[in-house]
Amino acid sequence: MLTGLTPTGLDGIDKVLGGFPKGGLIVLAGQPGTGKTILSAKILYEGGVRYSEPGIYASFTEDKHRFYSNMRGLGLDFEELENRGLFAYLDLIPVGRLGVSSIAEFIIDTVDKLKARRLVIDSFSALAQNFRDEAELRIFTHNVLYRICRNMDCTTILIEEIPIGAERIGFGVEEFIADATVILRKRLFDERILREIEIVKLRNVELKEYRFIFTLSSGVRVYPPFKLPTYDKHRLAYPPNDPSGNMYSTGVRDLDRILGGYPRGSTIVMEVDPKVEDNVYRLGLLLPVVYSFIEKHRPILIIPSLNTSFEEILSYNRYIGYKDEVIEELLRVVGLGLKGEEHRCLINLEGKDIYEDYGILVNRLDQFMKGRGPPLAIIGLDSLIARYGLEDSIRMVSLSIHETMKVGGLCIIIAKPVYRYRRVVEVLPAISTMHLKLSREHGVYLLYGVKPRTGLYVMDIDVSDNLIETRLTPMR
Repeated sequence: MLTGLTPTGLDGIDKVLGGFPKGGLIVLAGQPGTGKTILSAKILYEGGVRYSEPGIYASFTEDKHRFYSNMRGLGLDFEELENRGLFAYLDLIPVGRLGVSSIAEFIIDTVDKLKARRLVIDSFSALAQNFRDEAELRIFTHNVLYRICRNMDCTTILIEEIPIGAERIGFGVEEFIADATVILRKRLFDERILREIEIVKLRNVELKEYRFIFTLSSGVRVYPPFKLPTYDKHRLAYPPNDPSGNMYSTGVRDLDRILGGYPRGSTIVMEVDPKVEDNVYRLGLLLPVVYSFIEKHRPILIIPSLNTSFEEILSYNRYIGYKDEVIEELLRVVGLGLKGEEHRCLINLEGKDIYEDYGILVNRLDQFMKGRGPPLAIIGLDSLIARYGLEDSIRMVSLSIHETMKVGGLCIIIAKPVYRYRRVVEVLPAISTMHLKLSREHGVYLLYGVKPRTGLYVMDIDVSDNLIETRLTPMR
């Protein structure tokens, strides 16, 4: 009988599920290249490092030297675990010639001597080639694996290869008696690689989440659905320096490393999926660049998105912490059709005639810009379209792009969701310097560059030492 759960050491899974059944049989299946070996090895490694649980990797596909070398490249030092008596590697390629009974005795004897609490068999598909018939397969599955899991209290991961184009997992017998069935998948997400874990079965556990995003970057990292914490007591991390004299910092260190910064005089289209929460892209991508400009005493102009009020924009200063007079000196917010509201930071426009409004805006900005450096302009495209219509909004954006290039500033256009407007899809990416996309899948935020083309990155908002910092992890 199973006695609760044992943590996998993969924080994303343990946080949501609590782990895998202790002393249970776990079927880990997937097509070639989906990460089965690395994921199972990571569970063994974390068992030894975090919980001092001895583990065994029994392989029919790879010799010990190659396994150790590959894992060391991922930051998993199994040789050190072996020296501490917490790990053993069984190279079963030559043993396979001796028959199933000899293999079973060898594995059971090693589990007993090491007092192993975790075992990986890689792979059951290769092991099954040594069975004479289906009856022998059933005997091994029911008797040998049951003995290892239940009698020896050793949580066992059975790796299964799913041939490309097939849907059935293994031979059917092992999945039937398994306490958990986990499938790894690798698929395309906008022509970029995305990795998924699906928990098909987890005995005695109610699944609230059963799909996770994971990456093989830095070994293995599994991401549960992102939940935006309360950041009221936190401040944004101090912005990095500009990467060079021709580039502005994005305000995010990881994004600076990926893009090299934002070129001076450039326009950035930031396409935001409607599934993305407003606070996520504001805190994760917009506020860091705003902070960077304010810290360097550069002016900022914001035309807010439809669901963003002037008061809300001012309230975000709580994450930065400047005095009101600094904000009033460097920030201007355009209100379209606002009546009765007055504030030094607010520029009210009627929102009826785009040419008249643009003329008023340029005059106000000329006064605002005197004695100051090139500005940052953030434009919520949905607000413009709602007030002026699609074609006039594109014209206004085109004028802003030209002005940005002339003065050497930076313009960020927030487009959400652009797929409703085919003209926007056609025009904006073509005339912009960069085109970034922020989306969400299984509750995880994904950022990537369309122009220039980049890989897929998991975007997380890290909170440590009371600081808010955006982290980007590559999908590998």
